[in-house]
Amino acid sequence: MGSAVKVEESMKKKKSNTKYIFLTLILILLFFICCLAINDVISVKKYTKKEITVIKKAEHTDVDNPRIFEMDDILYSENGDIYEAFKDAPRYSHYCSKFDGTGMAVTADNKVYYVDGKLEPRYLSESSTNAVISKKADFVLYNDEAHEGCVYDAANDQKITICKDYFTVYDSAISSNGRYVAFYEKESGTIIRDVQNPESFTTVSKKDLDAIAVSPDGKRAFFKNYDDETYFAYSYHDGELFEIARGNHFDFFVNDECTEAFVSDIYSTYFYSTDMETGVKILDDDLFEVSCQKGPYGIVGKHSSNMIADVESFKGCILETISKDYYFDSPYKSLIVLDQYSSNELLGFDNGTVYRLYRDSDSDLCIETMENGHLKSNKIEGIDPFVRSYTACDNLSKIYYVDRDGNLWLYENGEHKLLHSSPDLHSNIQYDSFSQRLFFIEKESLYSIGDDPEDCRLEFENADYISHNYYNYENFVVFSYKMEKRYVRVFGNYMLFDS
Repeated sequence: MGSAVKVEESMKKKKSNTKYIFLTLILILLFFICCLAINDVISVKKYTKKEITVIKKAEHTDVDNPRIFEMDDILYSENGDIYEAFKDAPRYSHYCSKFDGTGMAVTADNKVYYVDGKLEPRYLSESSTNAVISKKADFVLYNDEAHEGCVYDAANDQKITICKDYFTVYDSAISSNGRYVAFYEKESGTIIRDVQNPESFTTVSKKDLDAIAVSPDGKRAFFKNYDDETYFAYSYHDGELFEIARGNHFDFFVNDECTEAFVSDIYSTYFYSTDMETGVKILDDDLFEVSCQKGPYGIVGKHSSNMIADVESFKGCILETISKDYYFDSPYKSLIVLDQYSSNELLGFDNGTVYRLYRDSDSDLCIETMENGHLKSNKIEGIDPFVRSYTACDNLSKIYYVDRDGNLWLYENGEHKLLHSSPDLHSNIQYDSFSQRLFFIEKESLYSIGDDPEDCRLEFENADYISHNYYNYENFVVFSYKMEKRYVRVFGNYMLFDS
């Protein structure tokens, strides 16, 4: 009996030891996996966040209300100045710009700032994860340290509290003029509040709705919510809330007056206008992008995860999906498929009409016009087939091309002007809409030229290729030298991408 007890105790000890050994092995394995995960995260951060060095600083130029451009956590002003402090923020940074790019809300390291073209950030609050700026005025919507909803009036350097509940910017919206904010508060429900008179508000619904956008007069807005495993999209107008679509998840592309919207989930895309009873399904596909302008400034801007465009109507825009791209004219007309179209196409937009510069099957340069649901294409006369390269200004009123003999031409108002001629002229050229100059490579150097042949100047030595696919930098010129060094020119500053 005693022997049996000892054997049993011995087995218990072995089991206990085995258990501890097994747990120890699991802990070691978990530690190893965590280390790998941390290294992966670090490597991802290093991969996604480019290191950039200033190698040629622009001269400061006095510019009235200068625009700002942000990329890779560096702010560039149109006056030539640079601000790099946000580059060192340990956490994710978020940037939200006005339509015209002259003002910006910045969230860096959970701190909120207002920045204009002077690049002198004004600190607003801590403990905030996001902030947005009104698209046509300098009002920043954010939450303060107490997580109350606030609007910062930059012109008057004034903080206005609009909500004393727990407030999140991501579920709220501010009008483009900064006058109205749509959001949910426990006591009143989903409301539209007048920033100039915070005691005044309009109740939209007692439900907790996420605000997408609100019109400048506060009378129209778009919302969504999630209920019973379904997403619902709503339009508020004429004092009532209307359901416009339901699906799995929604992305919104809305106009500033909140009279029209594209509502898209992973399976379908709807179009809605306030003169319609409900949304009309126009695509069995997810909408990737709506194009109605060229360049980063003008009439399109981001508000949290939604896009807002300062257009009276989306008539005459390009709808980009993963599989195909379309010209949109009306929800009641069949969409026109754009054959061989890409987001890098040379497009011009003019009040419902889209112009496309392209090379046809015979290698002739043509202008395709898309208007009122119809396509019309015309060959550009006077340009020989098989030009080496071509580009254009934003509205396609000026077309630049390099012919087979290495001559650089400007085509404008039906006339051809010789700008530059050289046997060493490279074929890849780019128009910079900010400086309104054309850039080209010659004798391993970067040059720019205006519309006058005498207005040609050397910009940068040691350059042999201009890249056209570096989408992060919009219309700014990205170039390289011997495939070893890559540069970008932003408002006259020359930046080197570290290897």
